[in-house]
Amino acid sequence: MTRTEMDHDVRAVADAVLYEGYLLYPYRAGSAKNQSRWQFGVLGPPGAAGDGVGEEPSMSAQCLLGELERNGAEVTATVRFLHHQSRTVERLGAGGAWIPVDRLVVDGHEAISWDEATESEIVLGPWGLDELEAGVEESFCAAGVVDGETLADSRGRVVGRVVRTRLPVTGCLELNASAGDRRRVISVSIMNDTSVDMRDKGTA
Repeated sequence: MTRTEMDHDVRAVADAVLYEGYLLYPYRAGSAKNQSRWQFGVLGPPGAAGDGVGEEPSMSAQCLLGELERNGAEVTATVRFLHHQSRTVERLGAGGAWIPVDRLVVDGHEAISWDEATESEIVLGPWGLDELEAGVEESFCAAGVVDGETLADSRGRVVGRVVRTRLPVTGCLELNASAGDRRRVISVSIMNDTSVDMRDKGTA
């Protein structure tokens, strides 16, 4: 098995375990079956779990490295997660005001306000074994985004729009390698340290 094939298999397992129910079976706003969302490995912002509005902010794992030569050996970490995205449908009102609505039908096509997610992937490193044995701490950020899509009828008149919003997400990754002969244990800890308003359960 080549390195590329191995990486593909590892990603396939991660998708099946962590993204099951979202990437493999995408949620649809009109599906009664999928009204309750759940995924493994969710990290809430600090304080969310204590306030009963979210998950714990951190998790950790350990993995065993095979026999590696110290000179030239490097480790790269890839942080992958589903970034929450709000899809808000707005109707064009009098005077050009945009009015949020649950749904809007345009020429028989229905647009629905809904929560979505997009996959974020951030590559960190590489680090040498000497660095990992000393301990590495790396911050990362997924930028916030707001974009819009206009909704027009068959005569070309703009009657509404869809606004997609992602809030910025920040976090910290810590890695440490235990000193040994030729085999080493890599300890990885990741934390969601995004600052949010705990009074807003939807945001948290």
